[in-house]
Amino acid sequence: FNKSGEAILLLSNQSIVDLQYAHHLLNSNIECLKSSLSEGYGGGVEKLLLDMICCDRIHNINQIYSFIQCTLWYQQCEKQQVYDRTNKAINFLINEQFISFNNHLNNININTDNFLCTQLGKATSLSGISPMDAVAIIKSLQQARKKLILKGGLHPVYLVTPINTSIEPDWDQYERILFDLFVEHPDSKDVADYIGIDMAEVLGFKLRKRPKYNNYNDDHNDKIMLYRRFY
Repeated sequence: FNKSGEAILLLSNQSIVDLQYAHHLLNSNIECLKSSLSEGYGGGVEKLLLDMICCDRIHNINQIYSFIQCTLWYQQCEKQQVYDRTNKAINFLINEQFISFNNHLNNININTDNFLCTQLGKATSLSGISPMDAVAIIKSLQQARKKLILKGGLHPVYLVTPINTSIEPDWDQYERILFDLFVEHPDSKDVADYIGIDMAEVLGFKLRKRPKYNNYNDDHNDKIMLYRRFY
C-alpha cells in the first residue's frame, strides 16, 4: 500500500497462475459486506456482549440495545429479529453464569439492574474463546473431575486441545488412523470410549456425506466438534 491507500500488486510474468489470480481479483464482483454477529449461537453476539460487559463499557439492558443499534447487524436485519436474538444472547450469558447482576437481593429486574461479569465470564473474555466453546470446555473438565485417565497421557492432551479447531479431519482416513492408534497404544481406546468416540460412527462419516457444522446449537454440532477435537 502506498501513502494514498492504493494497493500496488507486483507479479512475475513467468507465473501464469498468479496472473490469473490477479485478473480475477481485479475483475470479479465484490461480495457484499455482511455482519457475522448473527452467526453461530453462543459465539457471535454473545461474545461481543460479554466482552463489552467485561471491559465495563455497557452495564444494563438499555445500554445493550443502544450499542446494538450502532452495529452493521442492526442495519442489515429486521429490527425485531435483532432484538429477539439479543435477548436470547443475554439469557444465554445469564443462564450459563457468564454474567450476573449487581443486585444481590431476590427482587432482580433484568430491565433495570446492572450486569456484572462473573469470574467465568472474565476468564472466557480474556482468553478470547467464545462463550459456547467455554461451556463445552467446562463440560469436558467436569467430566474429567469424575474420571481422569492418566495412563498413556492422551486424556490430558485432549483436555488442553482447543475445542473449536480449524483443522478438518481426513474423514476417509479417520477410521484407519483410529485403528492404528488403538493397536499401537491400546490405552487410547479407553480414552476414546470414555469421551464418546465411536468407530462405527467414524465409518459412517467415511461412507456417507462428510459432517458439516451449522449455525445452531444442537447435538449435531457437538458431535462434530468432539470428533474434530479428538482428531
